Amino acid sequence: MFENIAKQWREARGTRLKEELKDSVQRLNKLRGADAQRFGLALSGAYNQWLEKNGPVKESPESFRKQMAKELMVLAKERYGHDIGSSYAWAFLSFHVESSFLPGEDATFVHETTAKCVSEAHELVQKINNSGRKN
Repeated sequence: MFENIAKQWREARGTRLKEELKDSVQRLNKLRGADAQRFGLALSGAYNQWLEKNGPVKESPESFRKQMAKELMVLAKERYGHDIGSSYAWAFLSFHVESSFLPGEDATFVHETTAKCVSEAHELVQKINNSGRKN
């Protein structure tokens, strides 16, 4: 009985996470210039740092991912007032990590969407680096 309740709660958290992601994407789409660039740089850098230290997200122990999702969101909130771009980057990485251990379609949607954002952020960083080399 309680296993069923726990699973339903975790699926509900995945649904809430999907709503948080949608809200963040709407706000992210309003970022311009340096803030948008900082988002891309910070997300790519944070994800690469995760990979170097911990390997692929889903291969890390679930208890570690749970703790890291919380810590990443704390970092996002700390930066919100003075660096909105990197704040959203930390939030997106938190969404990515948390969705990796939640069940259900909504959590899968969040995980796939944030993975795509990470990929696009990486491409942005490569473009920035390449444009700097041409000058």
